Amino acid sequence: MTDARTAQIPQRGSCKRKEDMASDTLPSPKKPRLVFTDLQRRTLQAIFKETKRPSKEMQVTIARQLGLEPTTVGNFFMNARRRSMDKWKDDDAPSTDLDQQCDGQDLDHVPSLDSAESEEDHDDQDDHLL
Repeated sequence: MTDARTAQIPQRGSCKRKEDMASDTLPSPKKPRLVFTDLQRRTLQAIFKETKRPSKEMQVTIARQLGLEPTTVGNFFMNARRRSMDKWKDDDAPSTDLDQQCDGQDLDHVPSLDSAESEEDHDDQDDHLL
């Protein structure tokens, strides 16, 4: 019975902790960041203006023409879409939906949301209190 129980419990030497694994292998040098050439950047930006989501086949063609990896081209379009969304959100940040709905309207004459009565009805009630 003890043999079956010991077989289920992994031995300490068979499991490695993160810090143990790090000491076993040397850290690989970080891959250098790719910087697009001016031609590559302008071409990708021009294509992005026309097509926000190019097909995989189109991405492969673009990559081949520009001397890039297809994954690099795919990442460019994904990042460009994200940046354009962030820019769109930043442009709208100062105003809220309510601000946009109320633009150009005279807000002094907006009825109260508390009740369906008009301002005159409220004034009459106030007069009776005096």
